[in-house]
Amino acid sequence: MSVHHKAAGDPPGPFDQGGRPLRIVLDVAPDKRRIEEWIDPPLDMPDPETFLWSLTEDDSIDRYWIGTANDPADAGRVLIPPGPLAPDAHDYLEFSTIDGPGRRTGHAIWPYSTYEKIALRDAGAQGVSAGQWLKELLVAKASSTMPADLLATTNPRILSSQATDITNAHPYSAAEAVGVVGLYLRNKGKYPVIGPDQLVLDERSTFLLAVEELLPSWRVWASELSQHSRTTGNDTAALLAQTVRERIIRMLRCRDQLLIASVATQTNNTADRTVEFLDYFLVNLVGAFDAAARAAHLVYDLPKNERRQAGWQNRQWLKKLGNAKLTALFKRRSDGYRMFEVCRILRNTVHSEGLSPIALKEPQVAHLQTLVRLPQEEADDLVRLFTQLGGYNTWGLRRLGVGIGDYVDAATFIERLIPLAMAVLDKALVNTPASALTGIVQSPTGLPPTNSARDSPGTRARVMLLLRLAKT
Repeated sequence: MSVHHKAAGDPPGPFDQGGRPLRIVLDVAPDKRRIEEWIDPPLDMPDPETFLWSLTEDDSIDRYWIGTANDPADAGRVLIPPGPLAPDAHDYLEFSTIDGPGRRTGHAIWPYSTYEKIALRDAGAQGVSAGQWLKELLVAKASSTMPADLLATTNPRILSSQATDITNAHPYSAAEAVGVVGLYLRNKGKYPVIGPDQLVLDERSTFLLAVEELLPSWRVWASELSQHSRTTGNDTAALLAQTVRERIIRMLRCRDQLLIASVATQTNNTADRTVEFLDYFLVNLVGAFDAAARAAHLVYDLPKNERRQAGWQNRQWLKKLGNAKLTALFKRRSDGYRMFEVCRILRNTVHSEGLSPIALKEPQVAHLQTLVRLPQEEADDLVRLFTQLGGYNTWGLRRLGVGIGDYVDAATFIERLIPLAMAVLDKALVNTPASALTGIVQSPTGLPPTNSARDSPGTRARVMLLLRLAKT
C-alpha cells in the first residue's frame, strides 16, 4: 500500500498521529459521483466506484474529482484545461481546484512541453492518440501536484503504467482505493459499510465477518465442535474453535496497525510499531494453526496424553491422523509446508534474537523505508522458501549484502502471506471431519439468512473491500 509521503514543511500526513485529512482524487464517470441509496435490508452488492464516492463523504476526507467546464462548480472539482498553452504561459499549465464554498486554489503543471513530448513518444505503445495520452498524463500529474495521497481511477493505462510521473500519483483502482479509505477510517474508529451515518459496524463485527470470508469452512466446523462440547460436557472442542476465530481476529487487528505504521511518516516510533505488530501478527497466525491441529488431534481420537505432539509440522503426528489430504497439504516441498515453515521460523524469534528494523533511504525512493531484518541463522532457509513460493521479490525480501543482512518489507510480506495462509488453514478445517464426533445432531449447511443488513452477501463483500482482502 502506497500513499503520498509528506515533504519538508508539510503538516503530518493522514496516517500520522494528529495528521491532516486524507486527500483523494477520484477520476470516475459522472454517474458514479453519487451517494448510495439504501432503505431496506439486505444490502446490494457494492459498485466500487459509487461505494468509494459514498465513503469519501466522510468529514475527515478531502475528496477531489476530475471534472470539466460543463460540470457544476461543486466542492472538490479539479478542472484541467485543454491545451495548447497561451504564448505567454511560460510553459505552465494552470489548473484549479475548488476546496469548498468560495475557496478556489490555482495550481500549475510545469514544464508542460515535457508532457507533450512524453505523450507523443509513448502514445503508440499505449494504443491511443497523443492528445488522449497527454490528457491522461495530466490527470496523474495534477493529482501529484496538489498533492493528493492517492488517485482513484478506472483508466487501465494509468493503473498499469510504470512511468514515474504516473506512479508518483499513487494510482489505485476504485476497489483498491476503497481499501485505503477503509484503513484510514478504521484508524479513526469508523466502520461504515455504505457511507457516513447510514450503516455502521464496529471493529469486532467487521472482523467476525472477515473471518468467515477468509475461512468459509469455519462456521460449520465450529458448530460441530460446539455441539460435541455440549453433549460431552467438556468445552475443549468449542474453545478450540473459538480460539481459531479469535486468533484470526487478532491477526487482522495487528495487520491494520502494521499497515498504518508502514504508510505513516517513518520514524523510530513507526519502526518499533512495525516490528511489534509483525511479532503479534505471527504469534496469532501460528496460534490459529496450532489450535486447529489440537482440534484435529481430538477429532481423530488420538491419545489425550499425546496432544502436545499435535502440529502440522510434525510428520509423525500427521501420519497418525491417517488423512492423505492433510498429509499432502503439509508434506515437504508443498506450498503449505513452505508457508507454515516461514511463519514458524519468524514466529520463533520470540524465543531467540528478536526481529529488528532498519531505516533505508534509496536514491530512487523519495521517502524513508522501514525494513525488518530476518534472523541471521535462518536467513538462507527463509530466502530459499520465499524463492520456492513464487520468488523472494514478490514477498518484499531485500538482500542488502554481506555484513548488512537480509530484510523484508513487513507490509508486502503479510499481504502476500494472508491469502496463502488462509487457503491452507481452510483446507485443514475441511479435512478435519468434526461431523464424526459424538453429539452432532445437525450441521449448518452454509451462511445464515441473508435478510439482515449486518450479515448479507452485500455486507460481506463491502467488508472485504474495506479490508482490502479477497474471499478464500
